[in-house]
Amino acid sequence: MSEYFIPLLLQYFLDDFALALFTLATVLCLLVLYCLIKLKNFLHSALRKYLIYIQVLIFLADFHMHILFDGFPLFPILAGYCNGLLCGTQLPGIFILFTGNVFVAIVMCLIYRHQSIILAGHRLKFNPPLSVFPTYCLLVFLSQPGCTIDFV
Repeated sequence: MSEYFIPLLLQYFLDDFALALFTLATVLCLLVLYCLIKLKNFLHSALRKYLIYIQVLIFLADFHMHILFDGFPLFPILAGYCNGLLCGTQLPGIFILFTGNVFVAIVMCLIYRHQSIILAGHRLKFNPPLSVFPTYCLLVFLSQPGCTIDFV
């Protein structure tokens, strides 16, 4: 098992590198959020809320993985260990929830753009009662089974 050992100096380097990546990602995420909230374009006001939702979810997933669970993968085996604040709570499934919701928000952006391009009488146009919210709920429901995995 000695070939999968991570030296302490390398662990500190990986920790500092992950923290630097998290800091850079946070700065860029805050810049994008500022642009989305402050710079308003009335043509994209409905799409803007999906983009804000995606940015918030990406920030929460990043915070969850880099601050709360400071993980260290052990390659080439499919294993690892964590050194973060919530390592003993067995809550890494929340990251799967965040990434599933990011996927759903991206799909909802695509559906919104698709529905805004289609003409009113087309057969692929959603009816107003069947619009976006039930589709969103269905996609969120389909992304949830990954959260129930028990991590030991």
